[in-house]
Amino acid sequence: MENIHEKGKPFNNSQAIIGARIDSQKELINRYDECASKSKLQSKISMATGLVLLGISINLFRTSHWIWGAIVLMVTLIVLYFFLLSRGLAAGAAYESGLLVPAILVSKHPLEIVVLANVAASESINEQYACKKITLQNLPLHIIALGEKVPCVAMFGGIRSDIYSNFEPRPLAWATDDYDAIQDEISRIREEDWLFLQAVKEKVPAMMKGNEIALFDSNHEFMRVV
Repeated sequence: MENIHEKGKPFNNSQAIIGARIDSQKELINRYDECASKSKLQSKISMATGLVLLGISINLFRTSHWIWGAIVLMVTLIVLYFFLLSRGLAAGAAYESGLLVPAILVSKHPLEIVVLANVAASESINEQYACKKITLQNLPLHIIALGEKVPCVAMFGGIRSDIYSNFEPRPLAWATDDYDAIQDEISRIREEDWLFLQAVKEKVPAMMKGNEIALFDSNHEFMRVV
């Protein structure tokens, strides 16, 4: 039997328990991935900032300001770390390392999906499900029908009280032109997750800020926004 619990590739010290198994295509990511454009901008800003700080650090060392030079150098390394992180995401690392999660199309005008993810920050605690509604500019390989299943990958960030406070989903259709691969990924997502999402998709608060997520309990009841 095929192992559907194949892990994603490690990235930024994280590894998805169930990762997508598609051959991501860089040209498609550059064309469709709306998150990648943000990552590219962040990458450019981080690179420029890092180079400026590196120049300042070198100048401080030259003038024997060792302590300040070391402090600025440490800040430079942190900035360059974020540069490498943003560069990796822009290049498609999310499709290799992200968690495979379900989404359902809930609106055609505008084009919106609701995404479900387990945001528990550790395998040692109970599953904690959260939803996020995102507006898309494009969704290739899909018929754009209400209730349509949209497999995604998600990267997580920010931990608050043992749960991730944010996740960034990306439809797999942004990275592949293989329709059969999309259908295979839909079948790899647990049926109970699709049913959970179907039960809560209409309960997601309409007025949420960009990075906010809505938490739900095991009985499909809305808990709070974080």
